[in-house]
Formats: sequence, structure tokens, C-alpha cells
Amino acid sequence: MRSIVIAQLIIVLCFAILFTIKDITMGPAAIYGGLIAVINTVLHGFRLARMQQQLAKNPQQDVMKIMLGAVERFALTLVLMVVGLSALSLEPTALLLTFGAAYMAYFIIAARIGMAKS
Repeated sequence: MRSIVIAQLIIVLCFAILFTIKDITMGPAAIYGGLIAVINTVLHGFRLARMQQQLAKNPQQDVMKIMLGAVERFALTLVLMVVGLSALSLEPTALLLTFGAAYMAYFIIAARIGMAKS
């Protein structure tokens, strides 16, 4: 999980620099959007690690924990997006593009790690 978070942070930094060069007000929005994706990854890693330590005797309980974690991350993402776009009035393009790039990095790197293990 650490390599995914590091890659996401590098992507966020690159996007923040590019957006700041374009318009100084876009930099904070890019950082905010990217950090939403990083928070998702960290939360997912925390839940997986905790679940691996406390495997239930019934696999359905583990599946429910995974689903609860997904709902939790979705709700957190939604709330943070609303806060960023409405309460903080951050630039939507930078926020959403950086979030999307950092989130896509999660899937690409996780797939590569999975392929390397098999």
C-alpha cells in the first residue's frame, strides 16, 4: 500500500505544479483533490490490515466489512468533494482531474503489484 500512496503523492505534486503554473488558484484545488484520493487509499489499507488481523469465522462477515469500507470511502469522498467545491470554493477542474489521476494510479499500481505477485 505504501508504494501506491507514494505514487499518488508524486502525481498530486506534479498536477499541483502544472495547475499552479496555469493559474495560482488552481494549485490548492489540485492538492485538495489529490489528497482525497490518498485519504481513500490510506483508509482502505487501514481497513484491510485490520481485517486481516481479525478474520471472521464466517466469510460473509468479512465481505460485509469490505462492503462497509467501500460505502464509508464513497461517503467520505462525496462529503470532501462537496466541502471543497462549495464551502471552500475550490476550482473544480483542478480538483476533479487531480482526484481522478491519483485514483486511477491506485488501480494501475495495485494491478501491477497483483501481477508481480502471481
